[in-house]
Amino acid sequence: HGSDFDEYFNSKSKLSKKFIKFLYSRVNHHAVLIEGMQEQLLSITSSKNIHVINNFFEDFDECNVRKRNENQSSYSISICFLSSICRSKGVFDAIDAFKIFNCKHKKSELLIAGSSIDDEFGDSKSYDEEILQETKFEKNISYLGELNKTQKYNLLRKTDIFCLPSKFRSEAVPLAIIEAMAAGCVIVVYDHKYLSKIVRNGKNGFVILEISPEELAKCFLNLATNKSLRDQISKFNKTHAYTNF
Repeated sequence: HGSDFDEYFNSKSKLSKKFIKFLYSRVNHHAVLIEGMQEQLLSITSSKNIHVINNFFEDFDECNVRKRNENQSSYSISICFLSSICRSKGVFDAIDAFKIFNCKHKKSELLIAGSSIDDEFGDSKSYDEEILQETKFEKNISYLGELNKTQKYNLLRKTDIFCLPSKFRSEAVPLAIIEAMAAGCVIVVYDHKYLSKIVRNGKNGFVILEISPEELAKCFLNLATNKSLRDQISKFNKTHAYTNF
């Protein structure tokens, strides 16, 4: 389900490519998660062997989840980052953006959930230390760690804005985005890999063209001061998620 196979294949020598193509010729059917992602596999197989099979979320009704706005926190705007904790997933961009945003909109919170992983910029141990340091003295920022399914859905239910400013090299169609839509969150992402194929500006969220915490903060402020837009997108996302995923 990653988005870096074509990059991987084209980085190999001619002999390695020949061997990889031989191995993959034994696969009858390939699945990708979204229309357009077929391009990842065209170097090793025909398009007729590639099928789009959407990612999907488990129905919220199966979990003991709170209704939206029930037991809502005292903060007027809740922003959530739910993904693996590493630099390339964008968690530290989300923190930097929130700090800028919070200077102008005090009554807000950033909730961070997920477990640390290694990436090309650091290892999980260093990220554990960094995320704890970043959130230690910020009363409006909470690090919740890894959550079970019910905890995750409860978090999304009380979230207004779901932020995933990912630059992850194999980012494709994160399940958390689909779950966040189903919970009625507004989605905010960077224009990276296939994220802009999931998120449409003004429809189910916003795609930030420039990789910049400042631009993220501007988007947060726009949404925080426009409740009717948040409500419109929230309503669309719940219907869209249940219809398509």
